[in-house]
Amino acid sequence: PPTALLGGDLGAELATSVRWHFRRAAKARRASLSEATKAPGSWWAWAGFVACAFAAAFVAWVRGSYAGLLLLGPLGQLLAFSCMHDASHGAVSTTRWVNVALAYAGVAYTSPYEWTLQHVLGHHVNPNVHGEDPDVVHADRYKKPSFTGSKALDALLVWLVALPLGIVVLAPLRVALTGVYPGSTVADRAPSKSRKLLHYAGRATHFLAFFGWPFLRRDFSWLGALLWVSVPAATGSVVFMAVTQIAHLLETTFAGPDEAKNAWADQQMACACDFAPSSTVAHLLTGGLNRQVEHHLF
Repeated sequence: PPTALLGGDLGAELATSVRWHFRRAAKARRASLSEATKAPGSWWAWAGFVACAFAAAFVAWVRGSYAGLLLLGPLGQLLAFSCMHDASHGAVSTTRWVNVALAYAGVAYTSPYEWTLQHVLGHHVNPNVHGEDPDVVHADRYKKPSFTGSKALDALLVWLVALPLGIVVLAPLRVALTGVYPGSTVADRAPSKSRKLLHYAGRATHFLAFFGWPFLRRDFSWLGALLWVSVPAATGSVVFMAVTQIAHLLETTFAGPDEAKNAWADQQMACACDFAPSSTVAHLLTGGLNRQVEHHLF
């Protein structure tokens, strides 16, 4: 962009630069400016491949395959990173219902409704701010004295249960009881009763599909059923925490809100960290979440 347009504050300069970037992209793609900001054709091909891989892993897991047992959790997270996350921000398509539908790609662990409360309205608006960002509670646990004698082991144990116990079970219960997402001031939006019933029906279906059915099968012992639901839940949880936590809860980024200037863009940059930003493999396996600074800004 012309230098004359870059004389404002950081947020204004970033907005001007990115607007010119997408103007060039729109011209190259022969698309509108709005269409140029959404997912390209290559994204749809990758998302389709990941969705098929996840579906195959789920079928294999239901049929008792050990390959399905080991792959279901990580592939569920890959589908969420690659598809659900972007859709929840309205970044996939210019058509609203497409984004809403694809937000259900997080089927392995969350619903679009709960994800919006926790991630979009809580984490993104006030990253690393106590009482506003639900993710900060993990950092508080890390700061406490070790309960195993090893901080690394402490973190691993938390990571193993954070997703299935925290996000899938406890957080929704607290939202239902208090009307506020835990660790934040984000209030339950209280949709219509019919939508609320559909939401609860969806969560019940999710629980049956990913946690309940092995206990109903006669060819599984209780211990075997527990193993069959715990491995995907734990491996998926570790993948989720590894990708999301190292981008924010570091010593340098955790101190960000206090050191950042009183500007939204400054705070977003101070509280996020890119990792392996030039790696195509990291980009594919994290759905682009290895570039957290750019993601939080734009």
